[in-house]
Amino acid sequence: MPKRSSVLIFFVSLLCCISYNEINKYFVKKNNPSNELRNAKSVVHGSTIWSIDNFWYLTQPKNFLEGKGFLLDPQNPYTAVRRTPGYSIFYLTHLVLFGEKYAHRIIPYSQSVLFALSALALALSVFNFTQSGQSAFLTGIIYGCNPFTAGFVYYTITEAIHPAFVIFGLYFLSKALRVNFNKNGFIAGLFLAIACLIRPLNGLALAAVIVMLFFGTSGPYYNRFKRILVVCVGFLTLVLPWTIRNYIVTRGEIVMLEKIYHEDPMYMGKKQTYLSKWWMCWGNPKQEALIDSLKKEISIGQEGFISRFLDDLPAYSVRGYSKDELSRVLQEYKDCMHTEISSGVYGVYYKPSDTLPACEEKMKSEFEDLIREYKQAAPFRYYLVSPLLIRGKEFFLASFSSMYGSLNPEKRDFNIVQKVAKGCMYLFNVGLYVCFFIFLFFIKSDKRLKIFIASFVIMTFLYIVYNVHIEGRYLLAAYPFMAVTAALVILDIVKKISK
Repeated sequence: MPKRSSVLIFFVSLLCCISYNEINKYFVKKNNPSNELRNAKSVVHGSTIWSIDNFWYLTQPKNFLEGKGFLLDPQNPYTAVRRTPGYSIFYLTHLVLFGEKYAHRIIPYSQSVLFALSALALALSVFNFTQSGQSAFLTGIIYGCNPFTAGFVYYTITEAIHPAFVIFGLYFLSKALRVNFNKNGFIAGLFLAIACLIRPLNGLALAAVIVMLFFGTSGPYYNRFKRILVVCVGFLTLVLPWTIRNYIVTRGEIVMLEKIYHEDPMYMGKKQTYLSKWWMCWGNPKQEALIDSLKKEISIGQEGFISRFLDDLPAYSVRGYSKDELSRVLQEYKDCMHTEISSGVYGVYYKPSDTLPACEEKMKSEFEDLIREYKQAAPFRYYLVSPLLIRGKEFFLASFSSMYGSLNPEKRDFNIVQKVAKGCMYLFNVGLYVCFFIFLFFIKSDKRLKIFIASFVIMTFLYIVYNVHIEGRYLLAAYPFMAVTAALVILDIVKKISK
């Protein structure tokens, strides 16, 4: 690819990224002059956008520098394995070099540069696979100008950087398939490991690489396995030290990436986990809003929310059990919350040896009964309709603009600019998914590239819709590769029209 094209991709991507975020930050400050803490709508040190997830990634570096260990809670050593260390190490590096105040002022720009480099690396990857300068250039421009991945760059959470490292892994893999596989394949494994240590879901990128190397490359099976081994060795070179460290701090547990104890990922008890699993039987869980409403009722001694909640449920949410049964379970959930709040143990992250309140196990059992009854009464909806059509469509039919606090006023009282911006993002997002499916079934492309993109995007999508509630950012690492498909589809259409 010509050097001029590479330079243009880098600077256009950098300009778009900084422009999107500076405009958003300006209006976030303007709309919240007192800087009251609001998710996506307040700033830290006047520079980065505040997120409720900051706790999960910025706490360990601060505790480490204070001599308390690389963990979330100095009183609970097992929080040392609650999160992978990737983003925390990135943040720690800035803290050590610049101090907290200036780290937050510099991080938006270091992450912007990383984003622009990833756009260039994605373009170069496409060039290495296709030998098409047009495909590579258009890919770099589409991805570099996309508002979705760029929209997280001023945050201090994993979404700000993890897609870049998946791209760097693909770039070195594309290079390895042309020259010196042992060296470049090993480096590809290193970058895929970094991506996974930032966001564990990116381990699926390694799985997609393995699928691509096995089914997409030619030659004896021995050579294919050898290539896979090279990449895996690179991957394990960085992951194994973290695993060994986890074995030491947990005194004998094998924790490859991170671990959740007592089935409680968010400090709300296992009852919240099983509330979410029940909700996933029929929809996309919104349990945070439900829990906040219950907490508010508990604090003021009111009743009535559960009845209103049940009245608003769709008919298909009740299968195999009655609304009265569901009402009873939700009331028990509220009573359990009330007991824990009164006892001062609500929101505690328990150690493995701790005994949870008895109502936690009881709520798990109650929700498991509801889930089993729903499966038996509506298996088709449980296994196909709910994950693919109800939760899945929330990726496709969305503006994916939640990261831009300036586009989302508190009372949803949108002005014309916000409506137009969100509308454009909606069309762009839908267009990317449409192009992905056209690419998958109708576009001839490099076999290796097609297998990687299809494997990674589909595996990530299926894992999310079947295992977690849906937020657009969970599929963020797939967006670079949907940009690739958009470029190839557009060029194919232009080629056919020009004939």
